[in-house]
Amino acid sequence: MVRQFYHQGTVSCLSFSPSGQQIGTGGANEKIKFWDLSGAKKAEFKKEDLHCVSFSPDGEMVAMTGADGTVRILNRSGQEQLQLSGHQKPVHSVIFSKF
Repeated sequence: MVRQFYHQGTVSCLSFSPSGQQIGTGGANEKIKFWDLSGAKKAEFKKEDLHCVSFSPDGEMVAMTGADGTVRILNRSGQEQLQLSGHQKPVHSVIFSKF
């Protein structure tokens, strides 16, 4: 099965949900988008200069990083649950631990 998912501009990051049924993408257009495998867009959020998106092991939370040195944790509705700041430089990657 081949599907296309569209951003305006470059896609800078991509992550599959643990179930493999959703994809999170981030683009140069400063948006993070969540898609189901049918290609339907489920949600869209704005995040300036996005570097990475990562799903939690249960798929209920998403972490985003960017050039501002902040890691943001969102629930699946897009509501920010936690903000981790203090990095002096951009955060380029983030991953959840199962432990």
